[in-house]
Amino acid sequence: MRWLWHRDGITGSPSIGGGSAYAFDNGDLVQLALTNGHTMNRVHVGDVTRFATPAPVGNYVLAGTTSEVVAIVGGP
Repeated sequence: MRWLWHRDGITGSPSIGGGSAYAFDNGDLVQLALTNGHTMNRVHVGDVTRFATPAPVGNYVLAGTTSEVVAIVGGP
């Protein structure tokens, strides 16, 4: 697998769900278009470690922060 684009500022490992990639950027959960890496949505979830990985599950994206688990509606 080879990415055709690269996004600066993304920490940790991205995950893929539906037609999107999900990653963290300075405490924000960012939904990226798989085709070109453009930001589709962004929501602030709080501080995350560099090991945090968003988890798309059903209609949610779960985000583990340094203090809680946040469930964002509207995932894949």
